[in-house]
Amino acid sequence: MSALEKHFLVESLFPEDRRGAFSVQLAPVETLEDAEKAAETIREIWGLGIEPIDNLTALFEDHGVKVIMVPSRPGFDGFSCWANGSIPAVVCPSDVPGDRQRFTLAHELGHLILDVPEHLDREKVAHRFAGALLAPKGAVLRELGCKRSRLAVDELMILKHEYNLSMQAWARRAFDLGVITERTWRAFCRYVSRMKWRKDEPGDQVREEAPLRFSLLLCQALAEDLVSPSTASMLRGGPARKRPVISEESLRSAAESMVEEYKANKELLVFTTSNTEDIPTDDK
Repeated sequence: MSALEKHFLVESLFPEDRRGAFSVQLAPVETLEDAEKAAETIREIWGLGIEPIDNLTALFEDHGVKVIMVPSRPGFDGFSCWANGSIPAVVCPSDVPGDRQRFTLAHELGHLILDVPEHLDREKVAHRFAGALLAPKGAVLRELGCKRSRLAVDELMILKHEYNLSMQAWARRAFDLGVITERTWRAFCRYVSRMKWRKDEPGDQVREEAPLRFSLLLCQALAEDLVSPSTASMLRGGPARKRPVISEESLRSAAESMVEEYKANKELLVFTTSNTEDIPTDDK
């Protein structure tokens, strides 16, 4: 059974209002700026303002987007589709830094909801959408200012951990919005390549994202006896937990060891009266 099928099975046990509904309409795009506006529209619909998104996966799940994490493999960055023709689903590597996961999730959402004409590069459009969703124009101008001659690594590091968006993505946002020139952007890219930071930026990693909705609903279904423990275990993808089997020989050996310990340590056989003054009783 696929991960999506498990999601749908568990959700089917609950009323529709517990399943989450995706209400964003397909957005026509003619320019990269249209992708920017589409991201701003989603932020407005979801009531996000221009503040950082603390947990993108939880936000997606709250609005009906199914998020699936799978181990990374060569050539795989992310995937998206409309499950059953109407339910948005995005797939992301589970074992990459959180900033890469978040950008991938936002990028794949862009693929789902942006109607891109053939004359535009779909990947560039999705990239622009992802950057605008994670670091909206208002936030970029507030944090960086309207015009800069250069960007400091330290400030990009601070912004990376405030918005959980990579330093490279922040620099790209600055270029897309005209905060820095193309020359400054290219110089930054050369510096990143020289420092070998393209896939492994310095400093602490952004925490990884993790879908929780499926596990939460499964726990609730188990608590309400909507599924059996064995079914819950199967849906989790692991074997059913069994109580450890203790053999008769192991019990006999443990008993013999205990007898020898009591024989060797006489203090174990000495009992003294305890001070019971501080122990509350029913009649106090």
